[in-house]
Amino acid sequence: MAGIGGLVGGSALDDELKRSNVVRLRGLPFNATESDISDFFKGLEMGPDGVVICVNFQGRSTGQAYAQFATAEQANKALERNRQHIGSRYIEVFKGHPADMQGALRMVGRGSGALSGSGGLINMAIPGMTGNPDMRYTGVVRMRGMPYSCTSADIMAFFKGMQLAPDGVFLCTHADGRPTGEAFVEFVNEETAVRAMQLHREPMGTRYVELFRSTKGEMMTAVQQRVYGMFSSIGGFSQFGALAQTSAFQLPGMMGPFGVQGLPGFNLAAFQAAGIGDRPTGEAFVEFISSDEAQRAMERHRQNIGSRYIELFRATKRLIIHIEQLRCRSYTYSL
Repeated sequence: MAGIGGLVGGSALDDELKRSNVVRLRGLPFNATESDISDFFKGLEMGPDGVVICVNFQGRSTGQAYAQFATAEQANKALERNRQHIGSRYIEVFKGHPADMQGALRMVGRGSGALSGSGGLINMAIPGMTGNPDMRYTGVVRMRGMPYSCTSADIMAFFKGMQLAPDGVFLCTHADGRPTGEAFVEFVNEETAVRAMQLHREPMGTRYVELFRSTKGEMMTAVQQRVYGMFSSIGGFSQFGALAQTSAFQLPGMMGPFGVQGLPGFNLAAFQAAGIGDRPTGEAFVEFISSDEAQRAMERHRQNIGSRYIELFRATKRLIIHIEQLRCRSYTYSL
């Protein structure tokens, strides 16, 4: 049977994991589906959230997943499936924390959200979006040297007794989704961040963790780079909802502001998906008055602006809102 899975031994996290009705899976084939995982746990009663496969900001599977069961006892029985196979891969099964599963659910648009727009709830919780809006805020700590298996729950346990800001943990990853062993943590005030620094070089699992004072601007820069990283792959927007119901699309390769002639449904001028400090990235979003008009616009795929051909991809309204909020916050920081 797999162990509890917590990295901060002897802490309240261990007790929470023992009572948890969630398990974490690692080592999944990248083409594994939620149905494959449900079949893997055949005979056990699943909870209402069922199974969620973890994705990175590009919408690609990380090879991990969470499964919720009806009771903690059912979750404990699920641990007996540790190192059994899905396809040719053996799967590691650990106890998981409900907070980590909720974060994974929000990444695929299934969790509860704190923001709303004309498209309904915005379910993807981007770290840092609901905390202090001042990019000069120093109530942030950067962590380095963490175990690669570290989760948000492990970090919360590491800072036990210190209040974190909502969605205040950002686990840094490489472009392919692999963890870097670093993270940013936002606290509710700067005094708590100063207290957190007393844990510099304290152990997490078998590794000691280095802590550095940071700012909200540095944290959001790291978040923004990961969000913009998803633009590099076509089809990486599935985590933002059904594209068939959207009225917006993305234009990598855009050269300056322009209008879309011959589309009477055009409702919102194009804005550039600007980088940090409002630098143009060559990308933009355009919103139309209806999904039908957006579909008509897709007929312009690979037509030219000047000497450049432009690629068009369907996107969602809530993605536009998230990116614009990040852009505005970075602009405030650059001032």
